[in-house]
Amino acid sequence: MPPTARQAKKGIRNYLVAVTGLRPADGVTIRSATIAPEEFNDTLVILGDVIAPQAQAGLARRAENATVTCWVIVTKPGSDETAIDTAGDRADALIALVSNALAADRTAGGSVPNPGRIDLATSGLEETPVTWENQAARRATIPFSLSWTSHIS
Repeated sequence: MPPTARQAKKGIRNYLVAVTGLRPADGVTIRSATIAPEEFNDTLVILGDVIAPQAQAGLARRAENATVTCWVIVTKPGSDETAIDTAGDRADALIALVSNALAADRTAGGSVPNPGRIDLATSGLEETPVTWENQAARRATIPFSLSWTSHIS
């Protein structure tokens, strides 16, 4: 009974990176693991750690209940309200793109095994001052989680 969460997370990343507005050509980097500070860029979607406990779900299979901790992170130069608004607006637009893409296909292109229904939940907004490329900047972070149940045998 091999776990499926790692493979599903990889598939979700591949699904999202192909969505218009979330592609590298759109200036977005999607990573499938937490990154080091030096790996930050100005527009990120990070699919972080997975918790995936398993439980018996019938005679021949188990249910894997996966939850992935994720973040949308946008950094914009400046220290004024314009920088704060620009970072926050871009973060809002990105979480909307992620949410809409997963609502359109709850399996993320077949990445999540049956019953294959990804749910997205946001948990707030963090706005912080940072130094970015040797200048003042503002960072907007939207933490969110992805969860699903897969039946494995």
